[in-house]
Amino acid sequence: MPGDLYNLAATRKMLIIDVREAEELSAGSIPGAIGIPRGLIEMAADTAFRGHHRVLCTAHSKTVCCVCDCPSAGRSSLAAWTLQNMQFQDVCFLKGGIPLWLADGYPLEPLLNPAYSVMRKS
Repeated sequence: MPGDLYNLAATRKMLIIDVREAEELSAGSIPGAIGIPRGLIEMAADTAFRGHHRVLCTAHSKTVCCVCDCPSAGRSSLAAWTLQNMQFQDVCFLKGGIPLWLADGYPLEPLLNPAYSVMRKS
């Protein structure tokens, strides 16, 4: 629930991943979240992939919470399931997503870093 996520995020023992597409993140995200689109989560979490996401790959000892803007939690639940299958130990997703986060009175902020992407080099 949003209150639980807010309290855990304050302890910095949690990594929050916003799995929306980069263009969806322009309205802001949960404070402290990193942006990794759902379609790239496997590459971002795979240390064998040269372009992996360093912060995500070092988060095996943290709780990892995936969030999305849809109340159905479709993308975030799939991302959480994927990370569990990739041996991340404590993975969850925010039911109700960002709409519930906002409805409970919590803020959104701009992402501190650009959303993860895989650029093809020519």
